[in-house]
Amino acid sequence: MTPSNLLDFDKTYQIGSSTIHIVAIKQTEEEKKQQLKEIVSLIEVLLSKNTNN
Repeated sequence: MTPSNLLDFDKTYQIGSSTIHIVAIKQTEEEKKQQLKEIVSLIEVLLSKNTNN
């Protein structure tokens, strides 16, 4: 069995002789919110370091 038979692809592109399969991350709303909080926190840290120089 090939790997392409093991997964359900969300999108498939054929470009020339290449096949590109896209598999989207399955996340709950709570996971999305937590990840966004982490991103915002990182941005705040980066901005504060940049403005302190």
